[in-house]
Amino acid sequence: MDAPNIRQESSRLVKDETYWKGLRTKYFPRLRFANFNQAMISTPLGGHHPDSQDLMNVNQQDSLRLLENEGEEARLGLSKLINSPPNQVYFTVNTTSALRDSLLALSLRPGDFVFTTTEEYGSMQRALDEIGKNGVNIVARPPESLEEAIDRTSGCMNKVLFTSLVTHATCRVLPVKKYSEAAKKKGFLYVVDAAQAVGQIPVDFSEIGADALVGCGHKWLGGKLTSGFLITSAGFPRLGFLDYHSASKPRTQRSGFENDFETFPRVTGWDALSHLGYCLEEYQKLGWPLIFSRIAYLGDFARTELTGVPGIEIINGNPPAPGMVVFRLKIYDQQMVKGKLEGATSIPYAFSLKQEVGGLRLSFWPFASTDEIRGFKQSIINTFGGLG
Repeated sequence: MDAPNIRQESSRLVKDETYWKGLRTKYFPRLRFANFNQAMISTPLGGHHPDSQDLMNVNQQDSLRLLENEGEEARLGLSKLINSPPNQVYFTVNTTSALRDSLLALSLRPGDFVFTTTEEYGSMQRALDEIGKNGVNIVARPPESLEEAIDRTSGCMNKVLFTSLVTHATCRVLPVKKYSEAAKKKGFLYVVDAAQAVGQIPVDFSEIGADALVGCGHKWLGGKLTSGFLITSAGFPRLGFLDYHSASKPRTQRSGFENDFETFPRVTGWDALSHLGYCLEEYQKLGWPLIFSRIAYLGDFARTELTGVPGIEIINGNPPAPGMVVFRLKIYDQQMVKGKLEGATSIPYAFSLKQEVGGLRLSFWPFASTDEIRGFKQSIINTFGGLG
């Protein structure tokens, strides 16, 4: 689980560029150039759910009904992918709101503890800082020393562990199963951020043994923004969470569109879930082992290509997330590098490029091609000349 061996997929389709080009044409007929959007990894999968309607004609009553129907399809798709009962899957605006919901449900008080790593995503860290202002102790440690810090804890205070499964900046897979085992020994509740993992690598909620898992559909699942989710264990406090089948009942909890329809557009909500359900269904048809293997193949290919360019240093953490490559141009300011590459119109639309601490991050979706990766490498060479 912690370092998935997903390169064993023997299907010839993993390296069949013609096959993936055909799927790219089907799902993304109008896309031409690279995605530099800061918020997204994947681009919304082309097409639409067969039951979709003209959004302008959806009234309040219909939107509630659509949330019920489309929410169940997306819920079932996620539960199959992550190995969790459907009734433990909840939808929120995004990953951060899912984390806030989970923290709210735990009713943390001054003097309680949240342990985390020093490599968490910015908005997640800010969510922890918010409760820290109310007297909750936030303890951040490097991933390598987190288990030791957990083992040293004692006392009867409430304790929560929060970590990523795949880190966003160093792009490595953290040993979440080991963290979970260490947490249980010391009475911690464990919340996992799987936003950068679900759809990139196999994620088994039951196998991890966490108490809650948060994520989103727009990173690796081909979904749209506003498709966050929270998956909980059977014993996790619910504190007013509403399922779609009860969406028309009085709403008392302010946290995401599933729990507060007044602060989140109903139409945007059902459209995002409709699209997420569609994406999960399409990926299921293609086969998740093939998807995971293709992403890993492209990541390995990119690492090999960029390693061969003088002046480029690969700085992924270990073990590396298979579909994410972090690199830097040694003699240049990385912000300047990103700015120049954004203006290079020869870069194809195959992946996202984002600036991280110390370097730039490439993230691949399965429909990218090896020719596009070569083209990206050549764009770097053409733009910056001799890098050595």
